[in-house]
Amino acid sequence: MESNVLTLPKKKCSKEKVPSYLIKEEFDGVPLYYKGYEDVLAGKQTFEEIMAAGGLHAILVTYLTILLGNKLNTKLYRVLTGEVGSKLGKRKNATMDVAIFEKAVLTQEQINRHLPTVPPKIDIEVDLSVANPDLKDQDLMNFRTQKMLDGGVEKIIWIFTLTKKIMVAEKGKDWVIFDWNRDVEIIDGIVFNIPKYLKEEGFDIDVLLK
Repeated sequence: MESNVLTLPKKKCSKEKVPSYLIKEEFDGVPLYYKGYEDVLAGKQTFEEIMAAGGLHAILVTYLTILLGNKLNTKLYRVLTGEVGSKLGKRKNATMDVAIFEKAVLTQEQINRHLPTVPPKIDIEVDLSVANPDLKDQDLMNFRTQKMLDGGVEKIIWIFTLTKKIMVAEKGKDWVIFDWNRDVEIIDGIVFNIPKYLKEEGFDIDVLLK
């Protein structure tokens, strides 16, 4: 897959109709809303309901967190999880499921009550959690991925539970998509395998994906 993706024109009408608290991320002034924001606007769900992670999402984020915690060189890297924020530039705010930062980049001075102003080395995402009325999911994923790479992230790994696919996008390389039933390297030889892990934990994958 080529990493050359569109730049979405900013539409004032979208930003005026949707309250700012429903914006999860923003890239160059383009808002990416929490997935399900339309249901909040329609009164079908609460904000808290669309923010909450599903069980499978939580299981996979926990799996990756423990894996990295056990195997990653903690002298070189920090692993942050759970809606990790990063300010990649003016009007460029990202949130991530699992983020790996170099300690030399995410220094003590960057860690406070505000968003870090440095990019992670690696961003791992479990499913698409944002929406924009002007973009279909595939275009939105491409848009966000390219903006993250442009902002200094070296590698983005997407895990898509519905289609059982993995996408890996690295700076300066073709993006690749493949079935998730293989080992996927995160960094420094550390690999994960989603179906293998779920089976080892005794989960019925077909039931999980319902």
